[in-house]
Amino acid sequence: MSKKPHILIIDDDRAVCSAVSLLLKRSGFSSKSIYRLHEVLPYLEEEAVDLVILDMNFMVVTTGKQSLDLLRKIKALRTDLPVILMTGWATVQLAVEGMKLGASDFMAKPWDNKELLKAVRTILELQNSQKAELSTEKALNFNHIIGQHPRLLEVLAIAKRVAKTDAPVLIVGESGTGKELIARAVHRASKRSM
Repeated sequence: MSKKPHILIIDDDRAVCSAVSLLLKRSGFSSKSIYRLHEVLPYLEEEAVDLVILDMNFMVVTTGKQSLDLLRKIKALRTDLPVILMTGWATVQLAVEGMKLGASDFMAKPWDNKELLKAVRTILELQNSQKAELSTEKALNFNHIIGQHPRLLEVLAIAKRVAKTDAPVLIVGESGTGKELIARAVHRASKRSM
């Protein structure tokens, strides 16, 4: 029997933590809630966590600064740990900043239960896919894309992971950077190409 994915919920609102925890439990996940930011990193150092759901506001000021600082520290400690950001004060700028710092997704409060569960499952599926790929070193058909630059290799690794899922993919970049080449490779490596 495989272990249940363990999700850490970080929010100073205990009602939010209870609601998300109950939703996750009913969907077969285990979870832990932390209400104070200073308790997060020690917990992550001690426990095996598969995903973090992080509230963006722990102050009256709704800039999200404290949570973005915590996100940086989480990613420094565990670069592979996916983080979903949640906030009642959603702005495009805040979402973009969080994604640049390594967040996997961004959700506005009040959240839709189905959308939150879909995001959790998709992210965990991507994580499992990445772990399986690392353990088997199974290469997909990306051999026609030539280059050794670390950024390109990072893009190819992400493309290989998302090709195995049904997640929608948005490829952005300047003109001439190979977006169409990556899109074709993702499509060819996906179930949809069959």
